[in-house]
Amino acid sequence: MYGFWNLLAGYVIVEARGLGMERLLNRATAAGIRMEQVERRSYTVLRMRVSLPGYLRLKKLAEGLCPLQVLRAGGMTRAFLFIRKRWWLAAGCAAVILAMGILSSFCWNIRIEGLETINEYDVYQTILENGGGEFTPKSTIDLEKISLALRMKYPKLSYAHASFDGVELVVRVAEGSLPPQIRSTEPATVYAKKAGVIEKITVLEGQAAVEVGDRVSEGDILIHGSFYMNEVPFLVTARGMVTARVDYLATSRVTYEDETLRPTGRTATERWMRLGGRLTKIDGENPFSVYIKEERVAENLGENMPAHAEIIEITYYEAEKTASEENKEKAIIEAKENAYNLALREIPENLPVEGFRFHVLEEDGAVTVTATLTVLEEIGQTGEIAIQQAPEPEAGAQE
Repeated sequence: MYGFWNLLAGYVIVEARGLGMERLLNRATAAGIRMEQVERRSYTVLRMRVSLPGYLRLKKLAEGLCPLQVLRAGGMTRAFLFIRKRWWLAAGCAAVILAMGILSSFCWNIRIEGLETINEYDVYQTILENGGGEFTPKSTIDLEKISLALRMKYPKLSYAHASFDGVELVVRVAEGSLPPQIRSTEPATVYAKKAGVIEKITVLEGQAAVEVGDRVSEGDILIHGSFYMNEVPFLVTARGMVTARVDYLATSRVTYEDETLRPTGRTATERWMRLGGRLTKIDGENPFSVYIKEERVAENLGENMPAHAEIIEITYYEAEKTASEENKEKAIIEAKENAYNLALREIPENLPVEGFRFHVLEEDGAVTVTATLTVLEEIGQTGEIAIQQAPEPEAGAQE
């Protein structure tokens, strides 16, 4: 314990020279000064190690007896003396420690662990929307809020926890399976939630109301939950899968210059003089009603003089208007691309496009394109039971 105190408070190794060494030792012992590693080097030389406070007391006791010489210092005393002589090193170390402390208070990276089927980018965006993100102070990031937001947005997650690992925000998740849906026992009918052409129908319970190739509208009955078999009524919860070819439409209109000017070969020239901001006609005339105009400076007069004039030459090329097929084709292509992309946005995610077609309507200076994209989509949805009327008995049966 005493050695630790010496290290903390500092110690010195001193050497006493003279004939009064024994008297000095007696005085130090009487004063309670603890000395270590006392070594008599010669008849007049004594070396010892004492703590820094003990040295200050020993120095007073040695006055008039023998001189004391400090050979070496250690512990915090030595460190203090070292730093005092090299203050710039201490300032640099303090600056580095301060910078590390500031930098460690920010989030520098986000790591997401445990994802299997959920898109990592979507989870990353959810973290950003709830206060997480790179270069954000860790004190402003609510870890519980991020964890709760992930569990609310993705019910498939059985576990979501956010924590810090140094300067890294670590989000650990675990995907679980959704609980099985409990089938309703109430009678129900399967209706069409969208219009389309039936491609495939699989009845699990109930009676099919449509066949492959039938065109249905929104709200039409696809599978009956109420039906008769051998004149016996049945009420069941209709179930099944009905796949149809569903069309998604979008329209785009693009305008264009429907005429272009084509030179005929005839030309005419005018010459003008520009002096300051004033134009004065010299000669020439434009006889054409439809033309292409080209202007150039033909001559500079007094270029380096205060009164500077320019001769402007204007050339007119006679032209005739012709229909622009090139502009029309460009407009049609642009309208098709716009309409296709607009229709594509309406299609539910992960459904591939089975086919597409365009209808082009040409007007004066504009084209309107309607794009129709076809997909195979499940269109059945369960709804309130629709009770069927009992079939009329056959005439022969009545007799």
